Amino acid sequence: MKPNPSRTPWTYFVGNANGRGLIRIEVEDTGEHITSMPRGAADEANAAHIVRCVNAHPRLVAALERFARYADRYVLSEAETEIANQAREALKDL
Repeated sequence: MKPNPSRTPWTYFVGNANGRGLIRIEVEDTGEHITSMPRGAADEANAAHIVRCVNAHPRLVAALERFARYADRYVLSEAETEIANQAREALKDL
């Protein structure tokens, strides 16, 4: 059985730990620590990207599931069928 991931939304902040630059990702409302990384040139952009992706994930999955259910009920064009198949494929590993 897979462990449950930390709840969302996540946030990040840039700070210092013992005089070293540090980026910390945590659960927004509880402060639960997810990960920390040293602060470097691209690290803040990477942290922002990670947080944005994690926070968007549930809504993106819901949209794919909704479209897949829609596609099961209606006759679709060839292009729409391909998109529905891509949605189903993306949902397989979740």
